[in-house]
Amino acid sequence: MTSETQINAQNRSLALFKLETDNEPIKFVNRSSLDYIQRNGYLCSGYFTLAKWLYGADPIEIEQRLGLRKGEFGGVAYALVFSRLPRFEEFFYRLTAAYPDGKYRSIEEDFNLLQEEKKFNKRVFDHSNTPAGPYYHRGDGVIHQWRLLKPIPISSYIRTVTSSLRFTRRDGSMENSEPKFGRLRGIDW
Repeated sequence: MTSETQINAQNRSLALFKLETDNEPIKFVNRSSLDYIQRNGYLCSGYFTLAKWLYGADPIEIEQRLGLRKGEFGGVAYALVFSRLPRFEEFFYRLTAAYPDGKYRSIEEDFNLLQEEKKFNKRVFDHSNTPAGPYYHRGDGVIHQWRLLKPIPISSYIRTVTSSLRFTRRDGSMENSEPKFGRLRGIDW
C-alpha cells in the first residue's frame, strides 16, 4: 500500500472503531498468551480485528477464519477487548485475513519458499499444527485485520470461547453481521 492509501485506511479505521459495539476491536489469544498478557500489566500487541465478523464462532472456526494455525487455541480461545481505542500511530491496517501479514502471496509461492528453505513439502504444510517461519494459512477475505505497533491496555472483560460456548455479543446474542455475499473463504488466490 502506498503511504497515502495507508493514511486513508488508518483514518477510516479510526472512524470505524467503537468500544462496546459490533465494531469493537478484539484480539483472540490462547491460554499461554493470556497468562503472558496478565503478567505484563494487561498490555497486548499483535493483530486484531472487529468483533462483528466472528459472532457465533467457536475456536476452530475462529482459527480458520483468521488464518491461524490449526490447534492455535487448543479448544479454548479468549477474546480480549481494549480498554481504549488504538490511536492513529499505534496501529497499521494489514488488509484482510486472506492476506497473511497483509501481503499477497500465492499458495504456490508459499510452497516454493518452503521447499527452497528445505522446511517441508506441500502435504506437511497443509497438515501442520505449527507455522513454518512466517507462513500462515489464508483466512476469510471479509475479515479486516490491523496490527498494533505498540502494546495497548486491555479491559478486564475477557470472554472465554469454547465449542459449546461460542463467541457472542455482550448481550449474549450471536447473529453474525457479516455480508452474505462476496465471501472469499475457500477460494485459492
